[in-house]
Amino acid sequence: MAESFGFHNTTASHCDLANNTNITSSGNASYGFGGYHPSVLCKYAFCENRVEMNIFSICKEIYYETWRLVDSERQLSLAVPALSKVILSVLQVAIFIMSLCGNSLVVLTFIFNKHMRSVTNVFILSLAASDLTVTCTCIPLNICGLLRNVWSFGQFGCKMMPCITQFCVTCSTLTLCCIAFDRYYAIVYPLKLKVWQTTQRATVLQVVVWVTSALTSIPYAFFYETTELSSCAEFGAETKVVCKAENLRYFREVMDSWVSLPVLFIGPFIFITILYTIICYKLWMQRPIGASRKTFDGRLKLKQKAIKMLVVVVVIFATCWSPLLLFNAIAERSLMKANQLNMGVRRYLQCLAISSTCWNPLVYAFMNEKFRRAFQTLITCRKGRVHPLPARRNTACLSIESRKTTSQLEAVLPVGTEEISETKA
Repeated sequence: MAESFGFHNTTASHCDLANNTNITSSGNASYGFGGYHPSVLCKYAFCENRVEMNIFSICKEIYYETWRLVDSERQLSLAVPALSKVILSVLQVAIFIMSLCGNSLVVLTFIFNKHMRSVTNVFILSLAASDLTVTCTCIPLNICGLLRNVWSFGQFGCKMMPCITQFCVTCSTLTLCCIAFDRYYAIVYPLKLKVWQTTQRATVLQVVVWVTSALTSIPYAFFYETTELSSCAEFGAETKVVCKAENLRYFREVMDSWVSLPVLFIGPFIFITILYTIICYKLWMQRPIGASRKTFDGRLKLKQKAIKMLVVVVVIFATCWSPLLLFNAIAERSLMKANQLNMGVRRYLQCLAISSTCWNPLVYAFMNEKFRRAFQTLITCRKGRVHPLPARRNTACLSIESRKTTSQLEAVLPVGTEEISETKA
C-alpha cells in the first residue's frame, strides 16, 4: 500500500510537505507524492506504524496530534498472544468455579448454622460477599474482554466494572482491619470483651466499611467512558470499542498513586501488621500470672490457631493484590508505554489479584475445624444436629454422689475430727 501512495522510497522534508500543493489550470488542487494530501500520507504512516519510512519523523513533528491519537488507539487495541489467552482463560475459569463454590459455602454456613454467627464470622461473611461480587461480575467480563479484545458490555458496564473492583478491594482491606482490631481487643482486653464484641456492633461497623468503600469507588463510575477506535478505519483497520478513562491522567494518577495504594492499601496493612504483632507477642511470649498450665495451654492453642488462620488470610490478600496496585502506580507515574509485554504482564497480575477470591474458603477449611465440619454438613446435605451438653446431668450426679460420700464420711469419722481440721486450717 505504501507504493500506491507513491512514497516508499521518497525522501521528504518539511518544505516538501508544506509546499506540495499546486493549483492546476482548471483550478483544482494537485498534490505531490502520488496526488495524496500530506495529512493522508502521514496518517497512513501512523496507522501502519511505518517507522522505517523517511517521511515518518517529519510527519510526527507536523501532525503530532494525529500521531498521538493514532498511537493511543494502537495501545488501547493491543492484544495478548494466543497462548497467553488460553492460559489466562483457563486460570480465570478455575478461579471462578472455586470462588463461587467456596464463598457460597461460607455464606450458607453463616445463614443455616446459628452457632457460627460470631463477631469474627460477621466480618468473614463480608469478605465472602465481597469475593462473590468480584467473582460474578469482574471475572466473566475479564474473560470476555481477553478473548474478544473489545468492550461488549456498553456504557453502563464500562462505568460499573472499575467501580465494583475498587469497592470490593477497599471493602476487603477495611474488613481485614476490623478483624484485626476485633482480635486485638479480645486478646489484649479480654475483660471488656462483652461490652465491645457484639454482633450488632460488628454489623454497624461493617455498614460503615461498605459506605466508605462506596465513597472511594464512585469517582471511577463517573470518569470511565466507552470509546470507539476509528482513526484508521479509512485504511481498512477494524473499528473497536474500548472502555477507558477519558482525558483524566491527573485523576488516575491521584487515585492510583495517592488513594488506592497508600491510603486504602499500604496504610491499612501497616495498621494490621502492628495489631497482629501485639497479638502474637501476647499469645506466644506472655503467660498470665496464676493461670493453670493445662487450662491456659488448651485455650492458648485454640487462640493461636485462630490467629494463624487470620494472618494467612491477610498475607494471601496482600500477596495477590499488591503487585497489580504497584504496577498501576508505577505505570501512571512513569508514563509507561503500552506494548505487548506490558499488556501481558498486567493481564497476569490481574489474574493473580482476582485469585484472592478463591483462597479464603480453602484456608477456613484447612485451618478451622468448625468451618470444616460446617462445610462437610452442607456438602453432604446433612441436617446439623445439636447434641445436648451432658454438663448438667454430670453435675447433678456428682452432687448426689458427693452428698452420699459426705454422709458416709460423717458416719465414719469421729466427732472431734471436724474440730481438729478447723483448728489446723
